[in-house]
Amino acid sequence: EWAGRDITQTITRDEWNAAFDYIVSADFQNKPGAVGLLAKVFGPRDKPTFFVLGDYWSNSDEDDMCDDILADYRMTDAGKEPRTTTRNTIVVGDCSGDWQDGEHSGKGKTSFAVFRARGFKIVPNNRPSRHTPDAKAKNPSVERTINRVYAAFREDRVFIDPAAEQTIWSLKECKFKKTGTRIRAVGDPAHLTDALRYLLWACTPPLRPANFQRPRVIRRG
Repeated sequence: EWAGRDITQTITRDEWNAAFDYIVSADFQNKPGAVGLLAKVFGPRDKPTFFVLGDYWSNSDEDDMCDDILADYRMTDAGKEPRTTTRNTIVVGDCSGDWQDGEHSGKGKTSFAVFRARGFKIVPNNRPSRHTPDAKAKNPSVERTINRVYAAFREDRVFIDPAAEQTIWSLKECKFKKTGTRIRAVGDPAHLTDALRYLLWACTPPLRPANFQRPRVIRRG
């Protein structure tokens, strides 16, 4: 049924100007540590279906998560080659990782810098609302994106492999708290839940905000 419908390379080329076979959607914090999920995307492009193939729960820092991605224990424990490499995997990250470390101290090496030092291409899951050199992207709000997640589940466009145990647990246990008009996920289950939100937000183009602009690609030669 899914043969020939893998559009992961198409989406990553359209969104980030380079084709990749796998997407890791990641969230960064001090506790429980850097977490993420491994995914592929299938067409059609205007209403994609997401397959979560596994997840990462490092209980430590971004370097440990990089180790886990490259080790791909599910494959290597079965005597197979790892699926994920720095050449075929893009990391779509929590936007705050572009300017702060996992402890949110603002003093250490940024989360994005750790991944880049290990050879990964990493991008924020959203784009800045302003188009100035110092503009920073911010994570999309829960209230803006949660309906997209609900719709994808309702339409059977999210499939989660049983190997993604932490993701399944997080989605079952996640609670939301409302403060004023703001809604946020709370507790340890929030982080992989957020990673799923980031994935769907980054890869589903029709519902982009009105001020969204695709970056201009400068072609040389």
